[in-house]
Amino acid sequence: MLWGAASILFYPQSNETHLIVLGFVLGGMGAGAVTSLNAYLPAFYVYLIPSLVPFCVQLALEGDADHFVMAAACAMYMIALMILGQQTNRWLTASIRHRFKNINLIRSLESRVEERTRKIRQVNEQLRRDIAERQRAESTLAEYGERQDAVAEFSRMALSEFDLDVLFHMAVL
Repeated sequence: MLWGAASILFYPQSNETHLIVLGFVLGGMGAGAVTSLNAYLPAFYVYLIPSLVPFCVQLALEGDADHFVMAAACAMYMIALMILGQQTNRWLTASIRHRFKNINLIRSLESRVEERTRKIRQVNEQLRRDIAERQRAESTLAEYGERQDAVAEFSRMALSEFDLDVLFHMAVL
């Protein structure tokens, strides 16, 4: 609003160069408002409209064709900035919504990964227990197999050897 008042106060009556510079300064500030104030559209409009409308009105009140064309160009520029501000606001809000959705998706994915990791750890632990149990069973079976081999060998020797002292000595070993 202060810039709109400044455009009226500093409006040069006779110097066209100052008028053009003032128009460019106000236009540049309006363009800057698109990037800095578009997050909240009411603030954007409250800044843009009071800044540019007084300058446009002052140009139109001059009465000649050149100033009227400049006033119309300034008004179209202001309308274009308003449309651009709305579009930029939509892009910004959509971007923020997508960012929050992505954050929620990442959290969901992380929780799924944690759950699956926990299940995989449980399965791995069960597999370790199963492997340890099988290894114990295999060693027990191997021990029984060795005993059966020893008994079979002793039985063969007992059938072939007739001396009981030799058989008892071998049995003790």
